[in-house]
Amino acid sequence: MTSSSLKPEQFTLPIYVHPWYEELKKQENTTPCVSPSLQKLSEEPPGLKSIEWAAGLYEGEGWLTRHKNRWELAIKMTDLDVLQDFYDIVRCGTLRGPYHVPSQKAHYKPSYIWRTYNKQNIFTIVAEFYPFMGKRRLQKFNEFLHHYQHGC
Repeated sequence: MTSSSLKPEQFTLPIYVHPWYEELKKQENTTPCVSPSLQKLSEEPPGLKSIEWAAGLYEGEGWLTRHKNRWELAIKMTDLDVLQDFYDIVRCGTLRGPYHVPSQKAHYKPSYIWRTYNKQNIFTIVAEFYPFMGKRRLQKFNEFLHHYQHGC
């Protein structure tokens, strides 16, 4: 096969357009224009949090660990609203708190924790988050997947 027989379209991958982006484009004509300098950087348009956002939160704040034969996937933080958004995306597990450890200083914020011990829920989340993880998290995900597959 010569290089002249190859067609450029054989190597062109389709561009993925996330559904939230399409929805945002639809709203551009109906949403009043606001100068970026007047917007708060921390404000996120409603409904735009996604599985990628949840994976990023988990990457930074969460853990996956094994206690004997029981797996735990969890995130602990002081921002209840952020954990509520995470919970709304993954739609499983439990969200509990506030917790204030007695040894903490009085001015420390209470913490909240989202977690699941259900292996099927963990598998579903691992499968969804897998493409967005760094090496350290992927190593733990692979360990879980090995145990999940082999029934350990």
